[in-house]
Amino acid sequence: MQTLFIPDKIQIDFFDSNNNPLHQDKILIGIRTFANHKNDIDLSPFLTDSLGSLTITSADIKKNLLQQDNNIFRRLNSCKR
Repeated sequence: MQTLFIPDKIQIDFFDSNNNPLHQDKILIGIRTFANHKNDIDLSPFLTDSLGSLTITSADIKKNLLQQDNNIFRRLNSCKR
């Protein structure tokens, strides 16, 4: 069974219909990984900079995953038994 592969860096740049760089900040990006069995993982939010560019590092992804784990743990703890 294959495990989750986390790349060192993901670079995303936006272009208009004429293939010119789209200099728009705060474009919200989300990443969805699809699991073989269940528990797909959504990673977000990531925002572009003023040049319309976004670099996501493996450290950013790991931080996002840890934050999601903490949110799930808090929600589970708030449930009544």
